[in-house]
This record gives sequence, structure tokens and C-alpha cells, in this order.
Amino acid sequence: MPVRVKAALTIMAIITAFTAASFLLSLNFTSKNMITAMEQELTLALDIADRLVSKQIKLLEADAATVAERILKARSTEEMNVIMAAQIEEFPQFLSLTVLDHDGIVADYGRHVCSDAQYERNIYFQNAFSGEDNIS
Repeated sequence: MPVRVKAALTIMAIITAFTAASFLLSLNFTSKNMITAMEQELTLALDIADRLVSKQIKLLEADAATVAERILKARSTEEMNVIMAAQIEEFPQFLSLTVLDHDGIVADYGRHVCSDAQYERNIYFQNAFSGEDNIS
């Protein structure tokens, strides 16, 4: 084989090897940077979602406290039902309102979410009667 052909083949082999190495390095670099960028974006999205949910829960707590204060002013079950109806209209995020004591339901308004028996067994209600705040 002539020297010129050998030199051309050697140059083409070097260029091919260099191109393949560059391609693999850039592919690896791009992959690592994409993973890093996706992790950062997901962390940011998680932080935003966490703050949004936390603010929504705080808002619900404040609304629930307002509703509870208004219901506590009632002097009878009938008056409680009237106040509850007004509160469901004012706070549409609440599906129902129920006032319970150790004997069961005192007053309720809206969609029933559980029966008397379920209230007695429910850990949230047991905690509430022990003096703990609960959101359900």
C-alpha cells in the first residue's frame, strides 16, 4: 500500500476516534446536566407545592376557627342549623358541618360524611375529645 493511502487511512482513523470520543463525552455531559437540571426543577416544584398546601391548610384552619366561633354562639340546635347553613354558603370549601359531643351528633348540616358509629371509632374524633386539634 502506498504511503499516501496509509497516511490518509491513519488520519481518517484518528479523526473517527476523536469524533467518537467527543460524541461520547458530550453525551455524558449532556445527560449529567439534564439530570441535575431536572432534580433542581423538581425540588423547586416540590417546594412550591409544599408552600401552597401549607397555606391552604392554614387558611382552612382559620376558616374552621371562624365557623366554630360562630356556631358556639348558638343557643339551640335549631339556631346551630341556621348558622351552619349560612356558613356552608359563606365557606363553600366545607362539605358539611357537624357538632358532636360524647353522646354523638348534636347538630349537622350538609352532606353526611360518616355515621354515628364511625365517629365513635374515628381516631380524629377521639383525639378531638382529648383536646387535640384535627383537620379531616
